[in-house]
Amino acid sequence: MLRRSYLALHLFAAGELDLRIKKRKIMPDDLNILLSEMDNLWSNFTNCRAHFPALDKNLIGQTKVPSQLYYVKRGFNVTLLFNQPINQQKYDKMRSIGHWINQNFIIRLSALMESYQIYSDKIGIDYDLDGSHLANLLRRLRNRFAHSSGKFNPGSHKDVEILKLMNEHLGLHKTVENRTEFPLDIDIILKPLFKGCKKYVEEKIRIAEQANTADRL
Repeated sequence: MLRRSYLALHLFAAGELDLRIKKRKIMPDDLNILLSEMDNLWSNFTNCRAHFPALDKNLIGQTKVPSQLYYVKRGFNVTLLFNQPINQQKYDKMRSIGHWINQNFIIRLSALMESYQIYSDKIGIDYDLDGSHLANLLRRLRNRFAHSSGKFNPGSHKDVEILKLMNEHLGLHKTVENRTEFPLDIDIILKPLFKGCKKYVEEKIRIAEQANTADRL
């Protein structure tokens, strides 16, 4: 066992270890499991946001926040009761928590995609497939949120480029001026982003099935 460890260390140092270890081939069934896990993630995300909804300005001064119809229809009928009326500070804090949850959804979704070898540092995105540009947008947002405060920096070329891609592929018209956060609205950004990534995985399944058929011929 010790000799084997020394051999692995030697191969790693020589840059040859990756030549001797074969990655497990991802099969269509694996990717179908991924689709199921993605749906579970969306359900968990929806549950979280039902408990931390985006508050309307007219709720300032109120102590009761009824669940939005969107969440009620999905089985999350949650009513928030505050011991004191909602003020501007609490309103801002609730909005901030909701945005943070949205960022974490992006990170978790991207982690799922990477864990099933949909893309990675060594696996590029196939831009000939449907959903590829949204998969790329997910990857870039994930890298931004996972390796920084997640704030939008108008002086950052990368941040401006991401916002440009969001406008281009999500049909938005968001501007850089006075922006401190990336827009992460559920209906117009996260939901179509999620659907686009699922479409990209479905395309990967189609290709994997074709490859398996060809192998059997």
